[in-house]
Amino acid sequence: MKNKVIAVVSILSIVLLLIIILIKQVPKTVQVTTFERAYNIVKFSEEEFIEIPIYVNYLDAYLVKKDNITSININNEEESLAFKVDKISNTEEAVYLKNKKFYKYIFTLMPTIDLEEDFSIEINNAKLEINYLQGITVNLQIGSLSYYFYQNDDSSVTLNHLKGLINTYDDKVLVGVNIGLKNNTNKNIIINNITPLDLNLEAAVDEILINRTFDQGKKIDELLGYNYQLYNLSNTSNINIELDEEINIFVPLKYKNNILLNKTGFLVEYEVDGIIKYLCIDDFLFFETSLYSLKKINSLKYHTYENYWIN
Repeated sequence: MKNKVIAVVSILSIVLLLIIILIKQVPKTVQVTTFERAYNIVKFSEEEFIEIPIYVNYLDAYLVKKDNITSININNEEESLAFKVDKISNTEEAVYLKNKKFYKYIFTLMPTIDLEEDFSIEINNAKLEINYLQGITVNLQIGSLSYYFYQNDDSSVTLNHLKGLINTYDDKVLVGVNIGLKNNTNKNIIINNITPLDLNLEAAVDEILINRTFDQGKKIDELLGYNYQLYNLSNTSNINIELDEEINIFVPLKYKNNILLNKTGFLVEYEVDGIIKYLCIDDFLFFETSLYSLKKINSLKYHTYENYWIN
């Protein structure tokens, strides 16, 4: 009997010790951060989504549990757009930011708004606001959000080629795109304008090249023949390019902000029989980005929240 009592006490002592050790290992607070970048959606289907990487310094924290989230939206002082969380994925990728270990999670978000007519919303200085069952609200500066829907009701002009030119400054940068267009009619068509579908971009219409090819890795300075000013905005005007049968248009891009941007769509405005028409080009991922410059890492903003021990 005495041996049984000793055995039970020993087991309870071990369990208590393990609980104490586990509690000590669970931090009282959790830190979260993300890189500011340009997020954009050009709506072409009901399954449009954006993926926002969130970095958390505690694995499986309550902040990355989908069931803990009551609502989520992207907003600034003037605009707000609600989303639903489709999924939260653990990439199992650990990174060190300012000598502290963080874990990367991907929040896949789908807009909740139903669209039947042309629509656009642009949110600069955008915050990701996440509300939790625990009564906590997380606010993260994520950069910007651009969301567009244009109904393509004409097939006079179609896209037959799209290629981005990527250069490296501090980080990889999409500096221009080659857009191939085809005239599907026997009519005279004039391309009036090409507009990037992201609030951070502008087309350098005065510096457009026609039917110019390039290999990836080519410097835009070499392609244009002069020192290209990436952040000096150009005068906006119509380009007035005649589209006979097919044409390739190289459009240099200007940036309003120094922001990470690897995906965008385009809106091509053209005129046929005196009527203005539009071709909407879906958002396209021009390059993957997972490595960030030291400048971007040093600019990260860290947010600290109480760590609820909830699984």
